[in-house]
Amino acid sequence: MAVEYMGRPDGSTEALRNHLELGYDVKVDFSSLAHRVIVGRKGSGKSLSIRKFFQESQRDPSRFAVEISNKAPNLESMVRFSTTMQHRVRTNSWQAVWDYALLVSAITYIMYDDEYVRMHSGNHKKENLESIEYTYGNCLLGLRSATQAYEVVNVLTNYFEDFEEFSKFLYSPIVTNFRSTCARILRNSPTICIYLDSLDDEMRRAPSVLTDITRALFYTVIKLARDVDARPNLHVMITLRDVVFRTIMSSDHADRFLDTSYVLFLFWTPRASKQFVFSKIEQTQSRLARASSQWDSSVRDLPALLGF
Repeated sequence: MAVEYMGRPDGSTEALRNHLELGYDVKVDFSSLAHRVIVGRKGSGKSLSIRKFFQESQRDPSRFAVEISNKAPNLESMVRFSTTMQHRVRTNSWQAVWDYALLVSAITYIMYDDEYVRMHSGNHKKENLESIEYTYGNCLLGLRSATQAYEVVNVLTNYFEDFEEFSKFLYSPIVTNFRSTCARILRNSPTICIYLDSLDDEMRRAPSVLTDITRALFYTVIKLARDVDARPNLHVMITLRDVVFRTIMSSDHADRFLDTSYVLFLFWTPRASKQFVFSKIEQTQSRLARASSQWDSSVRDLPALLGF
């Protein structure tokens, strides 16, 4: 929470220096790649935490950190595409979408990002990169620039008329060969770090669909973490609301996720709440004390304290 007021700042954009550090319930190593999912209720610090992980990856020369994606895919496009899926397997269908979108995003950064090309192009065989562009160009969905994963989803949901068309494309021989070539390229790359935030910002507009879509992203990220050979050197971290995580843990597949070593939980505890309030009061005491003899000034200070 920002230090100057008690309002609701945007954790994805507020300067890190303006946040009040309350600490974490467990020791967190922000330079580690162990965690893949940050779970917490709204306002618990998920966006702030993922930014800290991103900054540490930026400092590591053995990694290439893609800027955090916090502008979620177009909701109307996602809802429309979801209507073309069988409802009972909608989450599974979206897993296929996320898996492909993450792969395409990573490859576009390897091929077209100026900073990546400048620092790491020597890692790759020229023929592998050329085959992506000239042999498998359609597999990139027409993209010829570095593209974040959320934007790839936007492109994908409008590139294909429906999920059935995408599914036929996904299991075609050319896409199978494309995946194999991408795996060879990724094996010779630094660790590509992709950070996805704010997918559930519009949950209230389409709760059922967005829950399935967000759950699918969770399953995809955990699968990538466990099967490193499928996507070598691809690290994906996401934020997830506690209400969505509860639906995962109450499902038939809950036992697959009892090992929560990939998940970082953020709890807004009574202790943290008290610490936050007392810290805010301490920060404003001197200002309010100076104005205590002048009621008008106090009135002006109180809204500033509350974030109005």
